[in-house]
Amino acid sequence: MTSKRKSSRRGAVSVEFAFVAPLFLIILVGVAQASRLLEAQNTLSSAAAEGGRIGATDRDVLPNDDETSTNDLVEREVRRYLNTRGISADNVTVKITPPGDTETILDLDNPANNNALFQVWVSIGFENLISTQFPGSDEYSLNSGAIFRNAVNYPDN
Repeated sequence: MTSKRKSSRRGAVSVEFAFVAPLFLIILVGVAQASRLLEAQNTLSSAAAEGGRIGATDRDVLPNDDETSTNDLVEREVRRYLNTRGISADNVTVKITPPGDTETILDLDNPANNNALFQVWVSIGFENLISTQFPGSDEYSLNSGAIFRNAVNYPDN
């Protein structure tokens, strides 16, 4: 009687594995992708903060031999930071805008913007971050921003 019971369950484990394995793999890949997006979000936030730090620094202490604008220095720092963290900066959009407005570009070198708040806005599409593409993944992006006050060079008193 015992041998009959064993033989009737013989293929049950294989059938159960065939149903459970794909579901388990889908969950495993989903967790890996979510982890990658979470890491990328943190990196974008840090890159925006690093770029904003340049704009919030007194211009006299910035290394700028080639007369590059402060906006360009901020963007260069954001891209450098992302490249060192493994995110290709070629696919990233960097904007320097007033807080709450992601379309109007703010010129940090314009004297009218001295002591004004500015936001460094960094954006990258999902398709540049995840390895498993899904329909419509090119329509989504990861965004991050950091708000700082524009530095002013104070004359010596």
